[in-house]
Parts: sequence; structure tokens; C-alpha cells
Amino acid sequence: MNEILRRIEFNCALAYGTISNPETVDKTAEEIRTSRQRSYVAASDVQKALETALCDAVDAAGVLADLYGLAPGNCRIACTWGDSVLEDSEKEFSRRMQLVSSGLLKDELMLGWYFGEPCETPAEQQAIREKYMPEMEKLLRDTE
Repeated sequence: MNEILRRIEFNCALAYGTISNPETVDKTAEEIRTSRQRSYVAASDVQKALETALCDAVDAAGVLADLYGLAPGNCRIACTWGDSVLEDSEKEFSRRMQLVSSGLLKDELMLGWYFGEPCETPAEQQAIREKYMPEMEKLLRDTE
């Protein structure tokens, strides 16, 4: 039975031990690394395909909305795929907050990252201030 599960894992580009018993067959470090890499590449390919499909669906909905005069304007979709095995979002959040607290990272960049908003240009940072920091924006206007 375990051999069947291992074949399924191989054919589905899953790492060995995902559904089979990983302790039944000894593997070298290189075989384990190759198995994990194959699984990572397959997951990345699925993510890219899903992102393309989502963008196409949003574009199609936008065309229909424009055609029927339902919702004018453009829509932008942002997909962020985290690797829960390699990434720790809580640690990344803490690290970025420390950078903000020490003055090494702008608040707008932190908020952009956290909420998935574009934050590269001054106009995008201004939009973040208006959306997420309205009191700060009011103070800045009052001092001018």
C-alpha cells in the first residue's frame, strides 16, 4: 500500500512522506531535497496558474461592468503566496514593526505590506496615508 501512495506522490509532484509513510524507506539527503524541490515547484506552478485565472476572471468581470455601466474604473488584484513551511508571518510582522519603531521603515510601507496595497510611489504612499492614517493626514494638512 505504501508503494502505491509513493507512486501517487511522485505523479502528483508531492514530497515523499506527504501521504505515504516516510519512515518505511530510507532516503538520502539528496533524494529528500529533490522530492521537496519537486513539490515546491509544483505548488509554485499551481499558484501561478491560479493567479492568472483570478486576474482573467477579474478582467472579464470588469469588462462586463463597464459594458453595462455598473462599476466604472479599474480593478487591480494582488496575490501573495506565502510558504508556510519557510515563512513565519508573525516573525516577519514583528521584524517590520521593530523597523518602524526604530524609524528605519516608513509607516506607509509597513501598512502597504500588511494590507497588500501598492506602496512604491509617493502617490501610492499618499493613498495609504489617506486610507489608513486619516488623523495623521489631518495633522499634516493643519501644519501646512
